[in-house]
Amino acid sequence: MLGVLGGMGPLATVDFLSKLVLQTEAVRDQDHIPFLVACLPQIPDRMDALLREGPSPVDAMVSGIERLVAGGADLIAIPCNTAHAWYDDLAVRSPAPILHIVHAALEGLRERGIERGPIGLLATEGTIKADIYQSVLREQGLECYLPSDVAPVDAGIYAVKVGRLADGRTSLAAVARSMLDKGCSAIILGCTEISVALGDEAEFRELAVDASAALARVALKRCGARLLPA
Repeated sequence: MLGVLGGMGPLATVDFLSKLVLQTEAVRDQDHIPFLVACLPQIPDRMDALLREGPSPVDAMVSGIERLVAGGADLIAIPCNTAHAWYDDLAVRSPAPILHIVHAALEGLRERGIERGPIGLLATEGTIKADIYQSVLREQGLECYLPSDVAPVDAGIYAVKVGRLADGRTSLAAVARSMLDKGCSAIILGCTEISVALGDEAEFRELAVDASAALARVALKRCGARLLPA
């Protein structure tokens, strides 16, 4: 039983759930995996905690995980990239193993046969500051290319959060094009709101690894589902 700790944000959680269903090879209801969802938008803001000394989200996330495990979850997925800045703290306190979205994205790169950099990272300022992607890519010998200005990225992310999808898509697509123009061999969509905005864009389909979709694929594999081709 997969447990999904969501609400960070709500639309990104719904998008992740759709990825679980749409990436499953199924001919009947029973071919899909069982999952539980705790959509908890009141978890303290991750960007506030990382950038502005706001309250830590760890206790609230652990409480959500415990509710999922009490409901029968054996494995936890957290479809929020920035939340993984506290992965080690959560893993120590969680009664069930937690999948790591960065490792899932790296597996997505491998599935695409992308073995060289630089890899562009579209992510929140908080995720970039926490170094969760850059450190893993460095371990694999891959150069990570960051946006020269994170302001339009964060603006695009928050546009998605408030439902202005077209505005968010326009802002984020411009940064993604700039990264490809500067020689990136691939782009990681390292925020679940970015996944909502650009995950289905044909323009980036060949060169973008959607971390949310990659996390869904890893979760499905761990739960024994049959997967459709990536």
